[in-house]
Amino acid sequence: MLECAYWAQDQVSFQRAEEKIKRTLHISIDDDTIRKAAGYIGKAVFEEDCRKADEAWTEFCKRPLVSEPKKKRVYFI
Repeated sequence: MLECAYWAQDQVSFQRAEEKIKRTLHISIDDDTIRKAAGYIGKAVFEEDCRKADEAWTEFCKRPLVSEPKKKRVYFI
């Protein structure tokens, strides 16, 4: 299924992916099946990316937005 999803996203159409899979893997898969497999894998990847983005946003929101005031310094010229 992963190989099918790879060829689906690598080609300009699902029909072209069907041809490439037939030529490289020597198996016949309908372009509708390729579309469904790519959609399934794509959904799983998207959901995982959303989960990671939510975790990153939660961590970002825990930090203060204003930095601590800096110490006054004297510069000698």
